[in-house]
Amino acid sequence: MSNLTDDNQHYNGVLLEKIYNDIRTILETVVPIKARVDRIPKIEEDIAELKNDIKTIKSALKATNIDLRSHGHFASVHNYQR
Repeated sequence: MSNLTDDNQHYNGVLLEKIYNDIRTILETVVPIKARVDRIPKIEEDIAELKNDIKTIKSALKATNIDLRSHGHFASVHNYQR
């Protein structure tokens, strides 16, 4: 009977070691993923800022084109490129 208990303890030890190794492998995978996920809010903020910057640039470009057209410069530049 003592031999059976020793076998059970050995089996439990092997099983616990396997579980420990499996958990460590999972953590090694999850920790870098969490680091990436933690950066998502900052990336979203950066994208929103870029969108606003692009809108500003588009607006300025439209205004510049309107000014050029109203002063006749756009036509001469356009004809020059042909």
